[in-house]
Amino acid sequence: MNNQFSRPAVPLIVSLVILFAVPHSAPCAEFSADLIRSSGGESDRSKVYLKGDLRREETFEDGELSAVTIFRPDKGVTWNLMPEDEMYMEVPLVEGMDGAEGNIDKLERSANVEILGEETVNGFVCEKRLYGGSDEAPGEVVAWYSKDLDYPVKLQIRFFEGEDELVLEYQNIEVGEVPDSKFEIPESYEKFAIPGMPEGFVPGEIPQEMPSTEG
Repeated sequence: MNNQFSRPAVPLIVSLVILFAVPHSAPCAEFSADLIRSSGGESDRSKVYLKGDLRREETFEDGELSAVTIFRPDKGVTWNLMPEDEMYMEVPLVEGMDGAEGNIDKLERSANVEILGEETVNGFVCEKRLYGGSDEAPGEVVAWYSKDLDYPVKLQIRFFEGEDELVLEYQNIEVGEVPDSKFEIPESYEKFAIPGMPEGFVPGEIPQEMPSTEG
């Protein structure tokens, strides 16, 4: 399906939960897959490429590539690519999205973890884990963690009581080497910046110095 979610925080939630669910001591995951998100009766499909801490997510509209997000924790940035215009925006990674070991350690220490047994999801034998809430990791997360992939194949997330449950599931998983080029900006792309906004401005935040004119 096309991208239907109206909540802009979904990518941030996804990244935070992935860090929450994956221990950093195991080998690095490397695969591509379809990522299905569902919540409140709506669903969303994107294409994901993973190579260790590097992550690329592609979204489509009417079968055409409409947007690409590349997470580069090694550079401390996220690149948002606009394929139609051959442009990109660069924003700094926020805490919880940078893949740093310190963030993972903090989440692992703060969470209450219960092993619920084993289940097979999309052809992968998974350890089913329940992460209970805490001040640093509110809500509840159930993760189906594949040791073969070194990654969760499925997540069920509810951060706050009364909210719709968010379900993430990796399907059509292809294990194997992902080209480094998937995590680079094409040479033909030009950097785009919002006029008047300070360097490093993160969309959704209020800059310390507001521009004198809009747009």
